[in-house]
Amino acid sequence: KGGTCVVTAVANMAKSDVTLNLSMLTLLQKNLQGTIFGGGNPHHDIPQLLSMYKAGRLNLDDMVTRQYKLEQINDGYKDMLEGR
Repeated sequence: KGGTCVVTAVANMAKSDVTLNLSMLTLLQKNLQGTIFGGGNPHHDIPQLLSMYKAGRLNLDDMVTRQYKLEQINDGYKDMLEGR
């Protein structure tokens, strides 16, 4: 009982209809919520994240496992999709 479904992807813009059982949504106390960029505020969040990174409080370096040149972009996407 209860819970929230967060829609994080943009659907086909040509399709605007959705079918929901509103009674079940209400009786089971469910929420449906849309979001873009996780609800963050880029004007506030990006400077704060940069400050944290520069102060050594946010480790981004370990997230970079490989680097690709622009002409290798297809290799990069292939590796990403294959979990490399």
